[in-house]
Amino acid sequence: MARPKGTPNRTTKEAREFLSALMDGEIEHIKTALECVRKDNPYKYIELLTRIMPYWMPKLTAESVAKDHVKLGENLPSWMKEPSEPTWFDND
Repeated sequence: MARPKGTPNRTTKEAREFLSALMDGEIEHIKTALECVRKDNPYKYIELLTRIMPYWMPKLTAESVAKDHVKLGENLPSWMKEPSEPTWFDND
């Protein structure tokens, strides 16, 4: 019997759990290595951070930023608002 649509493959799930546990054990080594790179070559450090950042923080799209502004009740930036007619049209 096939698995229901949207259910992750068991092997994929187990592999992800294994890799996650493996990386959890490497966090201190990664921090130490990044600190060494930062001291020796700040530009390389920034490059490495930008390469690994998407694995911890997904990239934002303009749509997701707009939704976040609306969720938080903040005013949208003027460039994201619908254009309105100039006020001189109100002077009949």
